[in-house]
Amino acid sequence: MTGSASGSAHVLVVADNEDDRGELATILLGEGYVVTAESTVSGGLLRLRENATDIVLLDIASPKNTCFDVCRQIQEIADVPIILISAEHDEVGVASTLERCVGDYITKPVRARELLARL
Repeated sequence: MTGSASGSAHVLVVADNEDDRGELATILLGEGYVVTAESTVSGGLLRLRENATDIVLLDIASPKNTCFDVCRQIQEIADVPIILISAEHDEVGVASTLERCVGDYITKPVRARELLARL
């Protein structure tokens, strides 16, 4: 991440649920982050190609795209940390995801202070 903990850091939020996407953007904007929000994986990948991004928050519950596939696609475009946001609380599933593709994992419901601390 560039700059201070907030301020100039650019966060790409890819979340298919409009309410979740809006909540994440509101939290981040309130702390001075630059935020780009997309509702689809394809839109997120396009934005990643177009804009310098410091970190990706990924909250996609699509049967078409597993998080592993999406993480691989993101990593092919840019070397950025990925934080996965998921309703999955299973310890084995979380550990597997952390080992295979993401830098961090946040379970829903997202707590603002936790999100900001992880960023």
